[in-house]
Amino acid sequence: MGRSDPYLATVALWLALASAATAFSPTPAPSSRGGGHCVWYGVCGEDPDVDMDHRKLNCLYSGPAKRAPDLDASLLAEACPHLGRELADPVDGSVSLCCDTTQLQDLKRAFALPESLLGRCPACLANFRKNFCDMTCRPDQSRFVNATKVVHGPTFNGKTLEEFISGIEFQGLLCISGGSADMVQEVKYFISEDFAQSTFDSCAGVVHPSTSGSIMSLMCGRWGGTLCTARRWFEFMGSTTNGVSPFEILYEFVDEQTSQEVLGGFVAHDPETTPCNVEANVSAFAIIRFGPKVLADILGAFLARLLLHCVKAVRALSCIRPNDCGR
Repeated sequence: MGRSDPYLATVALWLALASAATAFSPTPAPSSRGGGHCVWYGVCGEDPDVDMDHRKLNCLYSGPAKRAPDLDASLLAEACPHLGRELADPVDGSVSLCCDTTQLQDLKRAFALPESLLGRCPACLANFRKNFCDMTCRPDQSRFVNATKVVHGPTFNGKTLEEFISGIEFQGLLCISGGSADMVQEVKYFISEDFAQSTFDSCAGVVHPSTSGSIMSLMCGRWGGTLCTARRWFEFMGSTTNGVSPFEILYEFVDEQTSQEVLGGFVAHDPETTPCNVEANVSAFAIIRFGPKVLADILGAFLARLLLHCVKAVRALSCIRPNDCGR
């Protein structure tokens, strides 16, 4: 009351600008993150900037975690057992995650080699899993993971990889003209120095039988076992130059004195670790009894994925005009 029209217009303009800034910001403002949400969900497509099949990127997604299908319970228990124990709903046992079935399967496959190298110390392996499982799947992902580089590229026929595989049709499969989506090409992962150091300490003493030396001689890149440190190990694991990581993971190591304001509202991820001389709790959080229908579903999903790999090879030979073909 009593205010002039120019004053009201100025206030309206500032409100409009603030609203627009919030609407188009790629990462929610720290104050709006609260308990956290996802930064991705599902696998959308291959990195359009790199001609490598293993460089598949996750779909940009800033919504809440999604309830995992019941069939994922056994998969989660194998790939990331601690998440099942920590996140299971006390009433119905359900788990909400920022990763879908395909991402869990990718984690399980990615852990196969580390399991053979680090399995002599179950505590080391459990700590190792936490680093990648938490970054990929935790429902409060946005509190410690920031999508720093996003790329727009073709998806698997306009769908996530999981949706595409589950809905495979033979007609028109060889030449796919799909949709496109925003995909995460690089993340900054805020972790505590204590977590990185404790994980490293639990694994550095693991001996590889064939070399009788530290397992780090095989897992720390150019640094080898002698020069490897916690930072160098994590940085090597997060770099796409290691030939395994599908996207760049920039680790931000945070000491306990660093405030949340200095980190732009993010917090350092600091899960508990287990020393190698202590037995790790790696038991599954649930036991699933598979009936005939469930086994048929699992077999069907496996055959669909096998078919996709076969079709991809045939497609490369069958398409007359490469530009008409999905990658």
